[in-house]
Amino acid sequence: MKTLLLVHLVLLISVCKSLPLSTRSRWIVDEHGGRVKLACVNWAGHLDAMLPEGLEKQRLTHIVDEIASMGFNCVRLTYATYMYTRHANVKVADSLRGLGLKDALVGMYQLNRGLLQLSVVDAQRAVIDALARKGVMVILDNHVSQPQWCCGNTDGNGFFGDKYFDPNEWLSGLHIAATRYKDTPAVVGMSLRNELRGPRQNDKDWYKYVEQGARRINTDNPKLLILISGLNYDLNLGFLNGHPLNLNIQNKIVYEIHRYAFDKSSKFWSERDACGKFTGEFHSGAGFLTEGKNAAPLFVTEFGINQAKTEPSEIAFRDCFLGYLAQTDLDWGVWALQGSYYIKDGVHVFEETYGMLDSNWGAIRNPDFLGRLRTLMKIKLNSTK
Repeated sequence: MKTLLLVHLVLLISVCKSLPLSTRSRWIVDEHGGRVKLACVNWAGHLDAMLPEGLEKQRLTHIVDEIASMGFNCVRLTYATYMYTRHANVKVADSLRGLGLKDALVGMYQLNRGLLQLSVVDAQRAVIDALARKGVMVILDNHVSQPQWCCGNTDGNGFFGDKYFDPNEWLSGLHIAATRYKDTPAVVGMSLRNELRGPRQNDKDWYKYVEQGARRINTDNPKLLILISGLNYDLNLGFLNGHPLNLNIQNKIVYEIHRYAFDKSSKFWSERDACGKFTGEFHSGAGFLTEGKNAAPLFVTEFGINQAKTEPSEIAFRDCFLGYLAQTDLDWGVWALQGSYYIKDGVHVFEETYGMLDSNWGAIRNPDFLGRLRTLMKIKLNSTK
């Protein structure tokens, strides 16, 4: 036990000494110029309860231990803008009680009692501090404004000017988050916004608000990496080919992209040349950003499969995309950690079959998939040092 604690302490000291992170060409690097490959897992905290999921199922320390033991070196921790701008003083107990989540209240009282009387924003900090103590880095992801499941074209959270997506309030939320964690080295980056989408989306407003958001974060916390997503559910950054951003922010910009099997039809994945077509489209829509004199890191912040029942289309996607990630050595984040949600779409204890953990958060859902991810973690084509 003492040896294990010593290993964790050495890991924590090593991580802290290497931070903050920056970029060099297409790579993310540490303070000494050495390559840092981000192998992340998504931990949702943006839904109705405004609380990282699973804290009624297992102790916080146990969940963090599981993340580290699976081999992940970072967590993409999602949050809702309104948690900061409208609900910052709401206590965890009141949030759960207001949603009628009696079983979650009982579970948290038994397992994580000390979090119940914290505000939702302080509970988020407690989770981040626990991850930091384990040497796990954190990417804060602005997933939505109104706390709810994401995503839909008409959910009011999709694009600047939508019902719940006031640009000024969004900028205020970025300011609060960036400032709040200014002295927390484990928070190494922030995203501007998850999966921009919907009928209002357009290139002109994308450039306008992305530039404002990136400058806001960089001004408030210049140590942070700034993650920039594209359009159409973050499937497309192709419009940057020939019209790059002009931010004048040195060595901090990272582009993010998402991919799932369901982005294409089952029929598509049954075709003989499906993988070649898929990776070709990926390169023209995003992969090109890692090339040329203006090369930048490309971070696949979401991909995943149904780990409870893997259909042929998902097997084809899994094999194709993991192979592509190995070949290109991109940074990545799998969706998701959580095996369940406190509440999703009105259903209590909603199971997440894409989760690395089972619905009780007590076991690995799909050891074979984790094994494939662990192989991917070991691939590092360039150290840059």
